[in-house]
Amino acid sequence: MMSGEMQYVTNPRQNVDLLSPKMRTRRSLLINNSLCHGICNYNCTLCGIGKNHYTGPKIYQPLAVTEKLIREIHIAASRGIHIRGIHQSGIGEPTLHPAFAERLGLFEQMRRDWKAAVPVPDLVVVTNGSTLLDPDIVSALTTHRVSLAVSFPTPVPEHYGALMMEDATKGASLLETVIPGIRAMMEQRAAGRIRELAFYISPPKRDIIRPDFHRTIQFLTRQARDAGLDTLNLVLFVTSFNRTGLVRNRIKTIDFYPDFFKRYHHRTVNDVTVEMITSYKKFYPNLRDVVDLLKNYTFPCLQNGHLLIAADGSSICPNDQEARNPFGQILNDSIESLLIKKERYRPNTTCARCDSAPHQMSESWTARLYSWIARARLRFSRANDSHTQH
Repeated sequence: MMSGEMQYVTNPRQNVDLLSPKMRTRRSLLINNSLCHGICNYNCTLCGIGKNHYTGPKIYQPLAVTEKLIREIHIAASRGIHIRGIHQSGIGEPTLHPAFAERLGLFEQMRRDWKAAVPVPDLVVVTNGSTLLDPDIVSALTTHRVSLAVSFPTPVPEHYGALMMEDATKGASLLETVIPGIRAMMEQRAAGRIRELAFYISPPKRDIIRPDFHRTIQFLTRQARDAGLDTLNLVLFVTSFNRTGLVRNRIKTIDFYPDFFKRYHHRTVNDVTVEMITSYKKFYPNLRDVVDLLKNYTFPCLQNGHLLIAADGSSICPNDQEARNPFGQILNDSIESLLIKKERYRPNTTCARCDSAPHQMSESWTARLYSWIARARLRFSRANDSHTQH
């Protein structure tokens, strides 16, 4: 097991001063921008920010951070760094930001001003769906024609409540708002007012996701058909996570849901074609992306291969919800320097508490192979450093 091989350190700034002069990664990147860090109107079972013991930041992203991030994206693109998507999500519910519409407008203006040779990034909003009937939110989403992703693990009220609020009795009342909002967004997508619409089957708590999945498919395809859509896009989150110790998940392994793909992918249900993709395939579309990570990261963790910019501008791992172990600051660093710090990073005590590190990948032969290569990559780096020192 990798946990037996890792030598965790207590200094979160480890290796920051040992940076290579140029970023090695050449794959396309995603930026997950946290407009609201630690601020959410839900309390999802596998999320730490709604818990009483959460001690991380609780802030809205200041304008200075948003503007500096956009400037750095322009600079990175001018240097040939391909950022294929900017996701407004992060560690909180983005639509709760008091200037949500204005911030979307800034990113959309960035897209209109794009002059770089690399393709313009997609603009994605990831939401729990609770605000999709708010006229201001609807106006912001449709005015800027964003791509929208809605977390929707199940239509079963008691299970929805248990997953999204840790209270089964609240599921019915939550769905009374969420379902009309979903239908409204499907209609907006059918009218071409938003670029894309997808549903994230998340949180990935398999003891609920698996038994309910047929009902989820039936429900969403009926809603899509009645809204005038002919395709339903689903993203299945495959890994368990514990937000670096803030919550515990008794299921530690990965599930790629092969039986679901065999039964539903590219199939027609209720006159709607179901298109499915796993979260890993969504974030690493090509095999060369995974090879790039294994080749260029000292600690090639799939959870930490892209950038997450916290509301205060810190670069963190998506599972590091309390922002204990930043990799730099967008107010002071370039996109390239933030990626270099990730490339050079080695696991420390934050990783020791994480259920999503490579040593937890054991469900399939591909997961086990990746885990073995990732551990070998880390051992090789340590051995090479030791040889260099001597």
